Amino acid sequence: MLGSKKGQFYDYFERAAENGRRASLELLELFTKFDELPERIKRIKDLEHVGDQITHDTYEHLNKTYITPINREDITTLAGRLDDIVDLIDESANRVFLYHLSRPREDARVMAEILTKLTQLVVQTVPLIRDMRNSKKALSKCREISLLEKEADRASEHALAELLGSSEDPVEVIKWKDIYEDLETACNHCKHLANVIEEIIIKNS
Repeated sequence: MLGSKKGQFYDYFERAAENGRRASLELLELFTKFDELPERIKRIKDLEHVGDQITHDTYEHLNKTYITPINREDITTLAGRLDDIVDLIDESANRVFLYHLSRPREDARVMAEILTKLTQLVVQTVPLIRDMRNSKKALSKCREISLLEKEADRASEHALAELLGSSEDPVEVIKWKDIYEDLETACNHCKHLANVIEEIIIKNS
């Protein structure tokens, strides 16, 4: 029973990681097709609610568990980072609705595609911390995340340069700038998550 309770934290982490991957795929579809926007945005909002529930369940389980498989603070941080990714995906999708955007931009699609790759790496990495014998593989995955996040930084810089150098309405520029910043921050949180995993491995190896 004790082992089952301790292992449940990893179940929550893996569910949250998969939820983030699904949300990023929905966002990529949104910026690729840019149709049926209310339905697409609602699907992302629903996944954001799922993420909130997983985070709530994680914290509630933590409050009821005396012996944890890893440091309690690391559990809280890891759960929070996983939730942050989905929150930012939801925020960027919601801005499409709030800002009444009528057409997509290729740079948004490119950044969303990088984010899907990052969340896929997160899905591959999170289960590895169940067993510290996987530490080398986990650290390798974390390095992959860090390298891909640098690609996201370059894509963001290119997107902003294109946007600010365009002849678009200044209001439209501000709207897309907000979305680009949300996408970049979501990618950054994947890197922050990798940093947390690296710290967990160092503490528990």
